[in-house]
Amino acid sequence: MKERRVKKMERQTKEEMRTKATAEEDDGGSIIEEKNKKDKSVSRRIFNWGNTKVKERYRQQIERTSQREKEEGGHLCSIGTLGGGLGSVAHCLVSTRAEREREQRQNLFKAELRRQKWEGCWYEYQDKRRDKKEEKREKEKLKEEKIRMASESLQSLHIYFS
Repeated sequence: MKERRVKKMERQTKEEMRTKATAEEDDGGSIIEEKNKKDKSVSRRIFNWGNTKVKERYRQQIERTSQREKEEGGHLCSIGTLGGGLGSVAHCLVSTRAEREREQRQNLFKAELRRQKWEGCWYEYQDKRRDKKEEKREKEKLKEEKIRMASESLQSLHIYFS
């Protein structure tokens, strides 16, 4: 099950990279417009900045692992050692570079899924927060409208009796 999600994630990131490259070439105006949209919230700007940095880092690392797997796939590499205490013989764990890179890439895809989950939670929180603020503004507008109507009616009564 997890392997299916990881493979799906790998396909999605590859598709995103392709679409991003074509979008920048084809329609640069829309991307620039999105970047020029200023966000007033400092916390939202910081979150988006950090989120894009982490997303880009994961993407680059995934690209590097796939490139290394292609280039150095047949080479042997040492993963770690078992034992090795005083007087014992250490056993070295050895695998191919391709296996190691696949393992690293799976870990990166898992981390990317976690990042996406946190991103979704963050945007959900922001939506709830925005809705609360809008409700509060609406209540304040209604209250101000009632006060304004009451003052106008008092003024009209004052003018009528004057």
